[in-house]
Amino acid sequence: MSPSAYAGVFQDDLWEIFERDLFPLPSSDGLFNQYRDVVPGLDRPDGAALRRQNFRNYLDSFIAPPSVLLVGEAAGYRGGRFSGVAFTSERQMLTPGFLPFAGQPTSVGGPYSEISATILWGELRRGPLRAMNWNAVPMHAHRPGVLLSNRNPTPKEVLHFCTLLESVCSVIKPQQVVALGRHAEHALTSLDVPHTYVRHPASGGALAFRRDFRTIMGLTDG
Repeated sequence: MSPSAYAGVFQDDLWEIFERDLFPLPSSDGLFNQYRDVVPGLDRPDGAALRRQNFRNYLDSFIAPPSVLLVGEAAGYRGGRFSGVAFTSERQMLTPGFLPFAGQPTSVGGPYSEISATILWGELRRGPLRAMNWNAVPMHAHRPGVLLSNRNPTPKEVLHFCTLLESVCSVIKPQQVVALGRHAEHALTSLDVPHTYVRHPASGGALAFRRDFRTIMGLTDG
């Protein structure tokens, strides 16, 4: 089967799973479902619908199932919380030609820019290989009562979304899976999914991430 013949096949399978197991989930005190809900004053009224469309545009930009799956920890408020795409910021979507897909910002106070998104896409743009960004917890993990904050997901939250992560792996069947951070590593280990660990690019991990990621992905230092 030619690469173009794949277009829309794995995307539709994933979308069916997301519509069933992710998009309808209600937000809680510490987890915000950016694909379902909006917060007046923080989100555009149509923010959730726009984020779902951004996410679909991202998936549809692949002409074949990605050979590499990059698994982070949870959506950050400067990244996937408002863009709808893991490790991707609103500002990147507003930069013409920077991303391989089109998207619209959904925040009222943005556009936001995320350090991890800047670092990761900076590396992905170095070579022709396409990798799919995902998170062990695909919702935004925040401190209770502080919606514009980030926190590490709890082991219980990671475990809750393991079935969804397993479904994503089953659909795209990546040749390589990379865990960005220990929470992603724990999730993949619990599922017995072979993977390679790299330091998460946030919180001072940029240099270690770039070094190990370039080695894994076969990217040059030039």
